[in-house]
Amino acid sequence: MQKTNKKYVAFFDLDHTILGASSGFLMWKYNTTHNVSSLKHKFYMLAAALLGKSRLVSQHTSMRIVAAMWKNVLKEEDDIYTDRVFNELISKYIRSDAVEEIEFHRDSGAFVALLSASVSSICGRVKKHLDIDEVLCTELELDGEKYTGRLKGRYCWGREKLYRASAWCKQNGFSLEDAWYYGDAIEDRHILAATGHPNCVCPDRKLEKLALKKNWKILIWR
Repeated sequence: MQKTNKKYVAFFDLDHTILGASSGFLMWKYNTTHNVSSLKHKFYMLAAALLGKSRLVSQHTSMRIVAAMWKNVLKEEDDIYTDRVFNELISKYIRSDAVEEIEFHRDSGAFVALLSASVSSICGRVKKHLDIDEVLCTELELDGEKYTGRLKGRYCWGREKLYRASAWCKQNGFSLEDAWYYGDAIEDRHILAATGHPNCVCPDRKLEKLALKKNWKILIWR
């Protein structure tokens, strides 16, 4: 990143924060509706969801199972398809209040960053659509022009969000104590606790309880 005169950084989660739904679920919905997913892909998604929910494996391992769906897929083909899904479905779930909040921070001199567990192919479309400055997210490994079916680095979820944000702030001259974070889930508690301006957007039950205890701001976005 080049030197910037931005005053502070505002981090935004994607699923159930900027979006009114999960981007992964919307991809699955689109694939199912248009009968795009193969039986192999449906198996991977179902297995990852069931194993992750039952806590038989870690969320990182669950995401590694999902990443296997991209094995030997050409990046160019995936980009074309992701553009189609984003334009036809995902973009319709962007919350108007999220757009206003991003514009508020941009007008206030903030550097706006997306900090998400979602994969880079989806986050990249959101970045471009909303004119966001930076993306920190889950990345898929490439070998030339094809995906390997493995993650590049760790799944950007839970404590990993805090590690990513902290390292990025240190590298780029920002302070987490001055930063804003917007998230919806109890798994965001680590990054919420570390930022100076924690915001809980339509929080799940556990996060709402914690937010009330910690006096974190609760926002109900449309």
